[in-house]
Amino acid sequence: RLRESESAVGKVERVAVLESARGEGWGRRLMDALEAKARERGFDRLLLHGQTSAEGFYHELGYETTSDVCDEAGIPHVKMEKRL
Repeated sequence: RLRESESAVGKVERVAVLESARGEGWGRRLMDALEAKARERGFDRLLLHGQTSAEGFYHELGYETTSDVCDEAGIPHVKMEKRL
């Protein structure tokens, strides 16, 4: 989902691809659609908390890591952002 975090800043939350469908481009298509919607809504930056196992995927999409690793529900995450 995409929600407004602060003025002109969106937050991407709860994005996942079934393990059996990973590597088929679904994650990229989901993120492309969310970024297009964010631009339509006038956001100039997106934030997300990504699992460290997906950090490389988000880097490929242009996201930058902005925090050290933190624990969310027992799963290591990092904060990331991208300017649109």
